[in-house]
Amino acid sequence: MTTRARILVLAFTFLASLPLTTAYAFNPVQARDISMGMTSAADAIGVRVVGQNPAFLALSDQPGITVSLPVLSMGFRFGNNAFSNTDISDYFQDGKYWTTGDQEYLAGRVAGDELSFTSDIWMRLIGVSFPAKYLDIAFTYDMGMSVDADIDEDLTDLLLLGNSLDDLGERKSFNNTDFSSILLSRIGVTFAKSFNYAEEVTWLDELTAGVTFNYFIGHSFFDIVNMEGDLLTEQGNTSSHAYFEVVGAGQLSSNEEDDFYGDSFVAGGGVGIDLGVGGKILEGRGTVGLSIINLVNQMSWTDGRRAVYGYDLDGIQLSGMNNDDFFEENFNPVDSLLSESEDLNTELPRLFKLDGAYLLNDRITLTTGLAFQFTDAIGSDAFVRWGTGVEYRTLDWLALRGGLSFGGRSGFAFGTGFGLRFGFWQTDIGFGWERGMFNAAKGIRFGMNTVFVFDAMSNSEVNTVSDK
Repeated sequence: MTTRARILVLAFTFLASLPLTTAYAFNPVQARDISMGMTSAADAIGVRVVGQNPAFLALSDQPGITVSLPVLSMGFRFGNNAFSNTDISDYFQDGKYWTTGDQEYLAGRVAGDELSFTSDIWMRLIGVSFPAKYLDIAFTYDMGMSVDADIDEDLTDLLLLGNSLDDLGERKSFNNTDFSSILLSRIGVTFAKSFNYAEEVTWLDELTAGVTFNYFIGHSFFDIVNMEGDLLTEQGNTSSHAYFEVVGAGQLSSNEEDDFYGDSFVAGGGVGIDLGVGGKILEGRGTVGLSIINLVNQMSWTDGRRAVYGYDLDGIQLSGMNNDDFFEENFNPVDSLLSESEDLNTELPRLFKLDGAYLLNDRITLTTGLAFQFTDAIGSDAFVRWGTGVEYRTLDWLALRGGLSFGGRSGFAFGTGFGLRFGFWQTDIGFGWERGMFNAAKGIRFGMNTVFVFDAMSNSEVNTVSDK
């Protein structure tokens, strides 16, 4: 493969994965979830329950006050369906020149499927939770970004293998290429309350309910809503056409001459509501909960823009490609801004979650969880995911964790990590691998969460005081 062609492949791959990034982005990159198979919700404390199940905030074993600060709570994930970590290291780094065998190997990794990239990034800027007389309350401010990209199989083959004599007379289609991304902030207030109905049900030790009201600030989104393209190579000439319609909003570019991207960092807004119920069972050793994340999930963009881009190359004589003015004479770009300042509406992912945890003994906790996203949304496709995890508290200040999940945006995922606690300081670190393990994995995850926990008065103590 020529140096120019190889640079094009690397550039395309880099651009597709650059953001390292849905309201869904707020959860899969948190350290405890990463290390416990996406099932830490029923074992979460304080501000960590936000975005998981708000009802868990009112359980009696929750601490008094928790505080999360910026930079100390963040994470990311990146995954694809074709190339392992070893492949990326061996073929996309260190200036390696691809032989014909290398090209065929890489193309074989994608054979029969689209090349897909998904990514999420998350940061908690501030968070605080505390028990009050009648309700347990939490305030949070997060930022998250997600990207979802699919590259048509024919286009992937062209990027990896180039065009050869074997392709003469065969029309390659690029119609199934898609790309979407979203960047937003979430300001949330959570209210949770415990109820005494559990006394009437012998197997239920506690019953709680909670709601989170979110205001979403839309910073940017981008979506290819339609794409048509093809390439036909015949003896001595080639023809290629591509047209794609895009919609977007927000400050996605600093180029003042760009006529598509907006110039505002606040380009949209929306309201979201999370609902949850939770409880304690099995003499308080088990925790269960059902939640709906983004029950209300509409985003409105007031600075939306819609445009069509593309090109036409008709009957190009390949013998002329060495001429300096070849592309100026034959490349016919299409660049049309269809509308600006358009009102656009998008949906955030609506997630249904069933979570559970069981305290096996003083040192071991088992967790499990089932999640459903029934419809596609910007930055995230529909999925079903089940996972399980375990936490082993080897010392009072050290907890070791591990977990597996199946399904979701990443298929099979394996995670591990640890938690540290020194006085009021708690830090969790999580590492994860997708579609495989370690160097054979086709994706990575990393998360760090730090929470200050003050146990001066727990939920149960506040409730006792309020009952007097």
